[in-house]
Amino acid sequence: MKQLKTLGGVKPLICVDDRLVAARRNHVFMLTNGGKEPSNLCKLPEPIYMQLLDRIPLWYRIRRSGVNAACRFNGDWYFCYRQHIYRVNQQTHALATDFTFSKGRGPLKLSAIEGITGFDDCIAFGEYYNNPGKEPIRIFTKSCAGKWRVSYTFADGKINHIHALVPDRFRNCVWILTGDFGDAAGIYQATNNFSSVNAVLRGDQRYRACVLFATNDGLIYGTDTQLADNAVMYAEESNGQWHAKPLYALNGSCIYGCELLDYYVFSTATEPGIGKGKLVSLLDNRPAIGIKENRSDVVLLSMHDGTFRVAYSKQKDFWPYRLFQFGSIQFPSGFNNSNRLYAYNTGSKVNDLSTEIWNID
Repeated sequence: MKQLKTLGGVKPLICVDDRLVAARRNHVFMLTNGGKEPSNLCKLPEPIYMQLLDRIPLWYRIRRSGVNAACRFNGDWYFCYRQHIYRVNQQTHALATDFTFSKGRGPLKLSAIEGITGFDDCIAFGEYYNNPGKEPIRIFTKSCAGKWRVSYTFADGKINHIHALVPDRFRNCVWILTGDFGDAAGIYQATNNFSSVNAVLRGDQRYRACVLFATNDGLIYGTDTQLADNAVMYAEESNGQWHAKPLYALNGSCIYGCELLDYYVFSTATEPGIGKGKLVSLLDNRPAIGIKENRSDVVLLSMHDGTFRVAYSKQKDFWPYRLFQFGSIQFPSGFNNSNRLYAYNTGSKVNDLSTEIWNID
C-alpha cells in the first residue's frame, strides 16, 4: 500500500470510472489521471464574505461547511450544500436549485436507485436531522422525468432519522438504515417503489448502521454506535428470518465506507458520549465508551479471501468533538473500478480537511 498524493483542502465527492468529482469549499471540479488534471464544473452559491471565512479551517469545521453528500443520476450531478440540493447538467454544467430542506442540513447520503426490479430508476434520500422526539421521517425520490416526491413516511414515534438507502440488485430491494436509539435503530427492507417496508433487524445497537454492502449471500455492514463496542457484521436470511453476527471488531463507530475493485472499505470515527448539558456537550473532547482509541482507522475487507486488515490510522486532534466535528475519514460515492482509495480527513492531526490518495495494491 502506497500513498500517492495529498490534495490540500479538497473533498472527494463522486467516482466515475477513472474520474473523480471533488470540491474545494464551494468550488466543484473534476479530476482525471489520478487527480492531476482538474476541470471546472461549477461554483455553488455562497456570499463572498462566507467564502472568505471558510478559508479559516476551524470556522469551516464549526459551520460544517462544504458539500455534505453527492451523487450522479441520469446524466446529472447532485450536490447537497447549505440546506439545498443543487443539480448540475453533466454536459452544459448548468446549475439549478433542485430541492430545499425544511429541517437540518440534508441527508447523510444521496442514493441512485437504478436497475432494481420493482423500482423506477430514481435518486433518493431519507431525512437526516436531530429528531429526539421521533417525529415522522420521510423518504424522497425523484425519477428520471419527474419531480421530488415523498415515497414513504416512517410514522410518528418510529425512528430518529435515516442514515442511508442502499440498493440491492441481488434481492431487488432497497435497504433502509435507521437510527439511533432503542427501537429506532434498525435495518428495513423496501420493495416495489417503497410501497412495502418491513424491519428485518431492529431494536439493538448491533443493527444501527450507516454503511452496508449487499452480496449474493447476505449483507455486510459496520455498526455505528458510541454506546457499545462496534464491529463489521454479517447478516443472512434463514427460513424467512434474518440473523446477524460479528465478523471483525472495530475501534469505533462506522459512519463512512466505500467499495473498491477488490475491497470493501470501512472507516471508524471518534465521537463523544451523550452530553450532560449543552455547553459541556459542545466542549467535550473525551471519547465515548464505544470508541476504543482516539483515532480513525481505515479497515479493508478483501472480496477474494474474506480477510480484514487495518490499512492505516489517523490520530484525532485535540479540538472538541461536537463543536469542531467528529474525527472521521470520508470517501466518494459511486463505483470505483480500481483499488485507488480517495480518503478525506476531518479532525485529524495530519492532513486535516484534505484528501489522501492511496494505492491499495
